[in-house]
Amino acid sequence: MAVDDKPSGGKKKGVVSFFRRALGEVVDFPKGLKKSKEDSKNGSLSIPPEKDKDISEKDGIVQALRNSEQEQNSLLLREPVSRRERKESRATYIRPEPETYVSVVKRALVEKLEYAAQNKKSVGLKSGWDKPENLLKKKLVATAAVVCMSVAAACSFLGESEPDPKIVDETPMYIRISSGMGAASIGEYLEEKQVISSQKFFLKRLRQSGRDGDIQSGTYKLHKGMKSDEVIELLVNGRVAAIRFTIPEGYNLHEMAKSLEKQGICKSNDFLKAAKTYKGLEYVGKSSDIENPMEGYLFPDTYEVQANARAEDIVKLMAETFDDRLTDDMRVAARRYGLSIHEFVTLASLVEREVMDDEDRPKVAQVFLKRLEMDMPVQSCATIQYLLKEPKEDLTFDDLKIESPYNTYEHLGLPPGPIASPGRKALEATAHPSDTSYLYFVADRQGKTYYSETFDEHMEKVEKYR
Repeated sequence: MAVDDKPSGGKKKGVVSFFRRALGEVVDFPKGLKKSKEDSKNGSLSIPPEKDKDISEKDGIVQALRNSEQEQNSLLLREPVSRRERKESRATYIRPEPETYVSVVKRALVEKLEYAAQNKKSVGLKSGWDKPENLLKKKLVATAAVVCMSVAAACSFLGESEPDPKIVDETPMYIRISSGMGAASIGEYLEEKQVISSQKFFLKRLRQSGRDGDIQSGTYKLHKGMKSDEVIELLVNGRVAAIRFTIPEGYNLHEMAKSLEKQGICKSNDFLKAAKTYKGLEYVGKSSDIENPMEGYLFPDTYEVQANARAEDIVKLMAETFDDRLTDDMRVAARRYGLSIHEFVTLASLVEREVMDDEDRPKVAQVFLKRLEMDMPVQSCATIQYLLKEPKEDLTFDDLKIESPYNTYEHLGLPPGPIASPGRKALEATAHPSDTSYLYFVADRQGKTYYSETFDEHMEKVEKYR
């Protein structure tokens, strides 16, 4: 270590000289920078006042020297330090751990909270959603939102779903699809019958299946409230069904026609036309007063026919069934009472419509047979109801005066023909009536029937039960 030659400075002065030389090698002092005598004497660095402003602007280096002057003056000589000691005395450098996503968010949240506290403002921290532990929840919510948007987009692409049916009724309906019907007509017909809820959706699904030209004609067993895909599956695969239908006892032709159309068997008008032109039974009435000769001769029963059965086929089947149910015993009974088959069936139709209970039918048959024997008007309310457009619970005196050959209050004997199709019980009761002396009967509101032998007794019961 070099020391200044002047003894007056001592060790302290030598140290200062050493630092001065060392700094002079490192720092490029501006020109004109000189050491004052006073500085040399005191062993310190000094800068002329006129150059202070310029030097302070030069990267702040001189300012750093000025700030360190006091530290230089306070330095004391120490014992020399070995390289090993210097190395061991160095501060240990600790590599900082890398910041994670959570730490970054946590630091950001802390800054938010500090900012909020200082500025007294809300930073949007609500319900704890910005807490680090809730970040996963936020990600899940965001993912769910994306999924929902994707599903909504898919639904928008595919179109609306099938509307809910107005009614679901699994009662079988037989729908006939003709060979000339197009897809639009089929969809319209199915919607009209409430088999499907939307013709538009049906046609859309049919086009998407690529089989809109594969619908096969025939009669199908369907029901109200079906899905379009279910119906399409049946129609394109030709899964036609055997037709099964039931005609209740006591129905007339118009009631039969409505029931068959409602069940999807055939059109009402087609059935009435087929019944009017049928010529298969020789004992039907030929009177000009009869609107439809087959009235009463189509047997009420449960039937099953082929899917391609026409109205003519159904009429033929029901008429042949009636002929089979008209047993030899019944035919013999008709002759015994002096009645033709046509008159016998006509009487049985009155018995069918007058009472509800099977045990009452033989008694009512006996009453009508007695009146016929006595040339007494049959006076069947059922014949008046047949003339009305809609049935009535109570007939009026004006109703009893309707001019018609079917009015058994105004005309003696039986009406020109049957007023309904009698069932097996009514036919058997007519063939085997009860042995009674009754001439009158009346039914109450619940259908229970009361019998009388005299007119006065009958009127008393009418007043009591009607």
